Amino acid sequence: MTTAADFIRLMTKSEAAEYCRLSLPTFRRLCPVRPVDLGSGNPRLLRYDVRDLDSKAGSETTELEPDAYLARLDR
Repeated sequence: MTTAADFIRLMTKSEAAEYCRLSLPTFRRLCPVRPVDLGSGNPRLLRYDVRDLDSKAGSETTELEPDAYLARLDR
C-alpha cells in the first residue's frame, strides 16, 4: 500500500491522481485544488501540493454525509 511518505510534496497531475486514488479523468473532473505554477504558464510545470490535497480532502469529506459524498463521486 502506498502512503503519504512515499510521495513527494509537489506532484504532477498523474501523481496527484494516484495519491488521491482516482483515475486521471476523475481527478480532472473532481479535484478542486489549483496546481502551483512552477514556470511562467508552462502546463508541464504545474504541480499539486500534497498538503493542499490533504487539506481539501479532509474539509470536504467531513462536511458531507456519506450518501452525499458518494453521490458527488457519481456526477
